[in-house]
Amino acid sequence: MHHALAVILSIFFFSAAHALYFPQFRLSPFTKATHPELAEKCTFTAYHKQIHQAGSKKDYIQINEIIDHPNDMTIDIAALRPATARNSYVKISDDQAYAIEGLLDDKSLVTHQGHDEDEVLFEVDGVWFSTDSTKNGKSAYCVTGSWDFEIRNGDVGSRCAFPCEAIGDEDEAAFSTELR
Repeated sequence: MHHALAVILSIFFFSAAHALYFPQFRLSPFTKATHPELAEKCTFTAYHKQIHQAGSKKDYIQINEIIDHPNDMTIDIAALRPATARNSYVKISDDQAYAIEGLLDDKSLVTHQGHDEDEVLFEVDGVWFSTDSTKNGKSAYCVTGSWDFEIRNGDVGSRCAFPCEAIGDEDEAAFSTELR
């Protein structure tokens, strides 16, 4: 009896641990692009927080989901993190980037600390865009709100978009096989 219970618990543990490494995709009728410009884009909201202490500044970023408009799905990034860290920010610095790996077509969204004081840089498949709207092109961009400073710290939200493609029929068959 104890061996059977141990085997079942082991299978559950390894299945749960394996599931943490891959984004969870949700098909949703609410991901349809409401604006034609977003029909071939993925969008996300990046929350940027700065902590100011003793003359230094630390940057943190949080991205909870990516909405893939061409494929009508939401990629739940928060579900990849441990339950205790789902609403937490990830530190980014000159030598520490934050990568969301395993998007469709094995692409990654990589977040870097920007060169300017309040800037965050994003890169997907060789396309760079920034929270500084003056550095963006038409294919990928962010629209950033105003900084909200509470005491010494600040935070801001940016709504960002980057190009992504619909899965073709041959890709869809491979994709549905991967999700099984």
